[in-house]
Amino acid sequence: MRLLLPLLLLSGPALAQSPISLTISSSQSQWNWTGTSSIGAIVGNPSTNFTLNGNMVMTLGAGVLPISTGQFDSGGVANVFPDLHGMIPNPLPFLPPLATIDVVGLTLEFTSAPFIVNANGTFSTNNVTTALSGTVTVSPLTGGVSVIDLTGLSGDPQALNGQITQAGNTVTLNAPSTGTFSFIDPGTGISADFTISGTLYGSWTNPAPSTYCAAATNSTGMAGTILMTGSTRLQDQNLVLMATQLPVGQFAFFIVAPNQGFVANPGGSQGNICLSGGLGRYNSQVGQVDAFGTFARNLSITSIPVNPPVSAQIGETWYFQAWYRDQNPGTVSNFTEGLAVTFAP
Repeated sequence: MRLLLPLLLLSGPALAQSPISLTISSSQSQWNWTGTSSIGAIVGNPSTNFTLNGNMVMTLGAGVLPISTGQFDSGGVANVFPDLHGMIPNPLPFLPPLATIDVVGLTLEFTSAPFIVNANGTFSTNNVTTALSGTVTVSPLTGGVSVIDLTGLSGDPQALNGQITQAGNTVTLNAPSTGTFSFIDPGTGISADFTISGTLYGSWTNPAPSTYCAAATNSTGMAGTILMTGSTRLQDQNLVLMATQLPVGQFAFFIVAPNQGFVANPGGSQGNICLSGGLGRYNSQVGQVDAFGTFARNLSITSIPVNPPVSAQIGETWYFQAWYRDQNPGTVSNFTEGLAVTFAP
């Protein structure tokens, strides 16, 4: 196994926490709007109700608790459905409204500073709502339609109190939210404030481990495979990987990296490295393949052996292979396929 030693000593920098994308539940994300203007209240035309769909992006951190910190990050897109239609009623009810106001194609993003998550999942922060796209069309009774681009318009920070819960590999956010947008119609000088209120409700489910990068055939006439039999939850500390279809009695251990890659026949190996970005090796857990052609180990995820060692974070994906000796026909080394493992709290 000495042939690959220089490659396996390569290492990359420690990784930052990885954002996760929570899918917004439209049925649970019920919203409404209210509005005021310099010439009167804005009422629904006909309704003030709407829903959200799309996604929110958050970064969650583990600590003393499985989820100890959180933050709303940029990158999510929450779609407003249906479009918002309002009007400013005429004081003389038998006359047309003073103006109609139509908000079309509105998408939103929610961001915040980092916050602490309590033991019961509750948290408090200040949330900023930003329009990623959309226009507001003001059509006054006196004529002269104005179209205002809302892209990039942000409301003032608003207090946000919510809860993050976990069931198995699924994380759920439930947080009542409010955001206010202000604009001025350049044609009429009418100023208006729109306030949206509702529930940010979304969830993220950790994907199951998946294989990639087909392995080369070994001396058994088969290609080595790799699978996970433990848990991807950080709190369980039970990442058990198993390599199968290996030559009986040969030495093996697992290697790891933060990215997929491909290097064919490195150092004269018969197989391929499917990792990149700084390789680490669990060489303290070298062992022999058993009589069934299997090699399994419970691997540390609090000290992943890159340089320097790092702990896996919520939402991070790490990539693994088993590296083993082979006789095919002379003494060489070989690799299993790759395995992508994403970690939940």
